[in-house]
Amino acid sequence: MKKNHVVLIISVVIIVVGAAIAKIMIDNKPKPTPPKKLETVRYAKMDKVQYDEYQVTISATGIVRAKDKIDIYSEVQGIYDPTGKPFREGISFSKGEVMLSVDKRESEFTLKTQKSELMNSIASLMADFKVDFPQSFEKWNSYLSSFDIEKNVKEFPKPSSDKEKYFLTVRKIYSQYYNIKNQEVRLSKFEIIAPFNGTVTMSMIEPGALVRPAAKIGEFSGRGLYEVSFSVRAEDLNYIKTGSTVDVIHNEKKYQGRVVRISDRIDPTTQSVNVFVQVSSNDFKDGMYVNGKVEGNKVANVYKIPREALIDNREVYTMEDGKLAKADIELVYVGKNFAYIRGLEAGKTVIVESLANVKLGTKLQRKES
Repeated sequence: MKKNHVVLIISVVIIVVGAAIAKIMIDNKPKPTPPKKLETVRYAKMDKVQYDEYQVTISATGIVRAKDKIDIYSEVQGIYDPTGKPFREGISFSKGEVMLSVDKRESEFTLKTQKSELMNSIASLMADFKVDFPQSFEKWNSYLSSFDIEKNVKEFPKPSSDKEKYFLTVRKIYSQYYNIKNQEVRLSKFEIIAPFNGTVTMSMIEPGALVRPAAKIGEFSGRGLYEVSFSVRAEDLNYIKTGSTVDVIHNEKKYQGRVVRISDRIDPTTQSVNVFVQVSSNDFKDGMYVNGKVEGNKVANVYKIPREALIDNREVYTMEDGKLAKADIELVYVGKNFAYIRGLEAGKTVIVESLANVKLGTKLQRKES
């Protein structure tokens, strides 16, 4: 019995001592250090606010149109007579050159008949002139002698008195004269003359075809001088005026033009206005698209910033004490790539790029561009 008590006591002591030792070891074990919380740093392009004067550049896209361009119509009827150059797309004509002829032989014979009848009418009056108007006999005799039915009828001699004028009127001499002059004008319309140096851009007739009055025959465009219609935002008109210089750009090549007209109409859908620019070049073709940069008026005391750096056109990101902040701005003008603003303190650090998924107060560092 005594032996069992001793074993029990020893066991209890061992357990107590072991527990005490284990507690001491646990209490003296080094505790793990919690990980440090990393501070987020954002890199961004920055610039210092500096006010200056800038010339506004307005970018636009436009369509080239030949300044001299006409639709070709015939005022007479007849068969297309393809003498000389053919009236074909791509064929060029100089000013005053015949572009297209309509067979006029029938009209020529009719006109010669009328001239012959007028000549006979005047000849039948010469006896009356000699008796009743002796003072006018010589001038009418001279007129009759020089009469040539192959040439245009010359203007009549002026009557010496009202009696002579009435005499000619009753004999229908004046009506015959003006009918002939009318036919002479009409005969000239059987040939369509080039009004300027240019090229046929559309042909709608074949050799031997019947030409009808008021039917469109084709189109004729001048060479070298063009107008470009640029569509410009209505608010940009404050910076454009007639005479402004424009760089017209095609295939990375620049051509200098100038503003010659500005439309008074605003497109209700796009809120844009047509600005017409005149430019000289033999490289252009009617209907091609080109880009343009208009050198507009100057704006003073503004800060130039990339457009992408604006926040709703009302704010920009700034750096305050090394951290991200916002500032209100006054938007003076916004272009295709840049905006011109006021309202920031000179020397203030501004973020000049677009930032996404950022929080105010984030630590900032300058990004080297």
